[in-house]
Amino acid sequence: MRTLEGDITTLITGDACGPAGAAPSAISAASVEGVVGFFTNSGSYMPRIECIRNEAGEPDWPWIIVLVALTGGVIFAYMRIFAFWLRGYLREAPQDRNRKLMDLANIFLWCAICGYVMSLVMFVWPAYRLLAVFLFVLNVWCWRFTRNLGDLTVSFSARRLARELAESIAARNSELERQVEERTRELESARREAIGANQAKSRFLAMMSHEIRTPMTAILGFAELLGAPEATQAQRTECARTINRHGEHLLAVINDILDLSKMEAGRLDVERVCCSPLTCVSDVIDLYRGRATERGITLELVQESPIPERIQTDPTRLRQAVMNLVSNAVKFTERGSVRVALSIERDERSDRDMVIIRVSDTGVGISEDQIARLFEPFMQADQSTTRRFGGTGLGLTITRRLSELLGGDVSVRSAVGEGATFTLRVDPGDVSACVMVTTDESRSMMRAPTDAAPPRRPTLSGRVLFADDAPDNQRLFGHLLTRAGLVVDVVADGSAAVARAMDAWRHCRAYDVIILDVQMPELDGASAVRALRVAGYDGLVIALSADAMEEARRIGIEAGFDEYLTKPIAGSVLIETLRAIMQRRTMIV
Repeated sequence: MRTLEGDITTLITGDACGPAGAAPSAISAASVEGVVGFFTNSGSYMPRIECIRNEAGEPDWPWIIVLVALTGGVIFAYMRIFAFWLRGYLREAPQDRNRKLMDLANIFLWCAICGYVMSLVMFVWPAYRLLAVFLFVLNVWCWRFTRNLGDLTVSFSARRLARELAESIAARNSELERQVEERTRELESARREAIGANQAKSRFLAMMSHEIRTPMTAILGFAELLGAPEATQAQRTECARTINRHGEHLLAVINDILDLSKMEAGRLDVERVCCSPLTCVSDVIDLYRGRATERGITLELVQESPIPERIQTDPTRLRQAVMNLVSNAVKFTERGSVRVALSIERDERSDRDMVIIRVSDTGVGISEDQIARLFEPFMQADQSTTRRFGGTGLGLTITRRLSELLGGDVSVRSAVGEGATFTLRVDPGDVSACVMVTTDESRSMMRAPTDAAPPRRPTLSGRVLFADDAPDNQRLFGHLLTRAGLVVDVVADGSAAVARAMDAWRHCRAYDVIILDVQMPELDGASAVRALRVAGYDGLVIALSADAMEEARRIGIEAGFDEYLTKPIAGSVLIETLRAIMQRRTMIV
């Protein structure tokens, strides 16, 4: 008998010839029989089918069939699962394949082979030695799988990660939708604001056209009547007054627009100097008393409590704010009175004393809805108010901005048909060392200026060089300066001004003051004054310009001007300014 070792050696080496020179097929068959015999234990095996017998000792075929069918079903299911697993694995790109899951699939497969396949095989074939081979392969896959089990963590977490990813995407989508809705609302709000701004611009242009053309119509018309040969002296006087009144109104409109533009740009500066609040308010009352008298209404100033004799604020801006309130009160009051009350009260919010100026009238009044937009630029109570009383609607806007710059605020209390009360609050600064003025003392102070003799018009002496390219301005300012007692030389451009000034200076006949328009042909005013300063000229040089912006003033002062005045300017203001400047140089008579 051939040994098992010989059979296996023959099978492996594939030796076709045995010792007796047997046929290759016989040797091969014998080798196969040897291997099969090894795995089948040479037939020394009782198949499982022999163990499953009924009471009669015969094979229990129904149960055998059930067991075989169930085992086959499990094997078939395992094969389908493995095939699905393998297809999914091969569908992925090599760099994206999860090798750990494929190792697990192989373990499942070999578990099925070792368990269920061998269970079927051993129904009829003693293959437990073959089972040992399959178990060896299963051990290889199992131990391979147990290496680096951390790679399988992501597979267990895949469902959670997928859920978190879905939730994150949903949350992000929700956030994006919210942002889109918010941006849409912002765009819609911006669109409405743009439409509102465009409508406001249209209203502003229409209002400015009306406010500028109305006084210009009067100015041009009465100027024509002023020159009519048949006009009487009284008519000419009335024409001159009308032209002056409408010119002042036109200047007020322009100043309002410039002030608002400076405020919008944050370039309107205020100063804090010692001044009398009573004097500031009294000046405004004196200015509007004539207009109130013309309208048949009473304009009065009262003091409701002792007030500081002097406070620290900007007197110019304080007068401007009070002027706007008093002007509105006089304008919108057709009968009755306008009352301006001055006091000092403790402000609860800031816990400090505030100067209070209340302007009350018996005019048309304002509704609550109209009060809400009263301080917006270019807004009045309604369009009928604009048509009836005129105005740009800038006064109250400017007043509110001024009150904030002065450390306070402005408010209004009104009802339709019952008049209105505007309250202006101003921070007085440190008034601890100030004398408090009583009501009786204030009345005495107000009567004193009234009873005083009118001031004498100042008379100046000296030589003035005036440069302006506009012939009308040359005649106007030449006349004003000559009437004040000055000797005036007039030139038409900056080059002529520099030549005339330097010639007089070299011959020791220097001008007492040089007045230069800023925008002139050949050589502008700023360049002219620079040329004079470079040449060593140290005399008094004043700019007179139609550019009222703060930047223009700064450039002019840096160029070398001693003072910067803006057009239009009243003749009395010009002469008084010259007097003050020349007095500082001890040149006044």
